[in-house]
Amino acid sequence: MKTFSFVLFLAFCLASCQQNAPKTETATAATPKTEATQPPKDLPNYAAAGITDTKAFETFFTAFQTTAIEPAHKEDLASLIRFPIKAAKDKKTFLENYDKIVTEGVRTAVKNQKFDALGCRDQGCMVGNGKVWLAPNEKGGFSVVGINP
Repeated sequence: MKTFSFVLFLAFCLASCQQNAPKTETATAATPKTEATQPPKDLPNYAAAGITDTKAFETFFTAFQTTAIEPAHKEDLASLIRFPIKAAKDKKTFLENYDKIVTEGVRTAVKNQKFDALGCRDQGCMVGNGKVWLAPNEKGGFSVVGINP
């Protein structure tokens, strides 16, 4: 639990630092952006989900995928959820029904999800064909906004 908490702390710190860093522009009027400087067309549209810092989101996603989704870390997972969600109205209900909500199918879908194959739209990024939804939160980090057993 301490390792997971540290990883999340690190992810939030990284997100905060990168958001406060000065923006630098690499292209100038003399050197317009070309196709080589544009993001590849086959990557998810993180901006559609309101995600501006993909590195911080990737750090969060990796910690979520490798640690938070495990049964031993259900308290940590509950702290990442922005309640209410369809499956639970609050943290207490979520923890009481954890095994019905975070099924083996949900865990498998999350573990098998490739970061560069997330489906992103205005509601967030879906993991495992909609089994879990992740989105930015009001604190500058990221939250679980849906779990669909």
